[in-house]
Amino acid sequence: MRYKLLHIIGGGEFGGAEEHVITLLTNIDKNLFDPYLICLCRGPLEEVAKNYGINVVTIDMNSNSPLSVISKIRSFIYKNNIDLVHTHGLRANFLGRIASYISKRKIITTVHSAVKLDYDSKIKAYIALLLNLSTSPLATKIIAVSNSIKKDLIDMGINEKKIEVIYNGIDYKKYENPMNKEKFCKIYNLDPNYPIVSVIARLHPVKGHKYFLEAAKKILNTKPKVQFLLVGDGPLRKQLMEYTDKLGLKKNVKFIGYYSPVKDVLNAIDILCLPSLMEGMGIVILESFYFSKPVVATSVGGIPEVIEDNKTGLVVSPQNPDEIANKILLLLDNPDLFNIIITNARERLKDFSLDNMVKKTENLYLKLLKKGEI
Repeated sequence: MRYKLLHIIGGGEFGGAEEHVITLLTNIDKNLFDPYLICLCRGPLEEVAKNYGINVVTIDMNSNSPLSVISKIRSFIYKNNIDLVHTHGLRANFLGRIASYISKRKIITTVHSAVKLDYDSKIKAYIALLLNLSTSPLATKIIAVSNSIKKDLIDMGINEKKIEVIYNGIDYKKYENPMNKEKFCKIYNLDPNYPIVSVIARLHPVKGHKYFLEAAKKILNTKPKVQFLLVGDGPLRKQLMEYTDKLGLKKNVKFIGYYSPVKDVLNAIDILCLPSLMEGMGIVILESFYFSKPVVATSVGGIPEVIEDNKTGLVVSPQNPDEIANKILLLLDNPDLFNIIITNARERLKDFSLDNMVKKTENLYLKLLKKGEI
């Protein structure tokens, strides 16, 4: 029997959660599952999904009332005879769970990050938390992308028996034949002969770009030829660009917005920095491992489950530009350490295989669909 599977996600930005959904839907066993995708915002995800041949539609929550969105999701479920719904993100969880419950479908939710740090104000975070908790009982199962996220969910009051940890995996096929480094550098006016340090993340407060920029200023006091690249888009773009000017970094820091395919960026840079205040796991870390780029990242969320300090990467305290600067300089000044870390990082990748992620997720689907277990 072939089951019809619907994923629902915001889709207004393209980050780790969106990358996860694309990877899962393009690698799932098509003999067992017929995948569909609903985006709740206009954005890059819809176009990326179409390019991969995924059956995708957008039900724009910004131009529809919540009740209208729920009704349209419900109609989509009935029209396409969907068997199981899988939601990602607060908006998708709230609206998708209600629509699925009304439609009498089982619901799985993947939690990619900590709710409390996904918003720029405590009031918004509190409201989001209440909305999430109010519909959590409707979810048949909840997937956490790390043990850190699982703990966070338990602390929120979610039943531990309902939670299953499934680590992210990456699809190596997507990283074949990246753009030549010299060509990429020419496009973005970068010098391939000098180090490029990059943050690849949506421009959101939780990603900690402010501390990366402050670290960049400190690094340039010692190494004035280092280049800094911010890849991604989001609500903080204007504010971060203004802060860059204020720090006097305009000549050394480049904002290139959302960029796809990310393999071009990873092939061109020398070091990845992830200065997040919270991170569910960090798919971009695994991507950097694959491209043999050392990672400097904060010791938050699921990152310590991926990076062992001084072995597979360098770990720093959150909100600490001094530590970020010192660790980046340590890598730039110590080629032996640089090479040891990337060798160990490539080996670490074996623990985060795509096959493992897809198979565990498929097994969970089948468990619910065939046996009706909860």
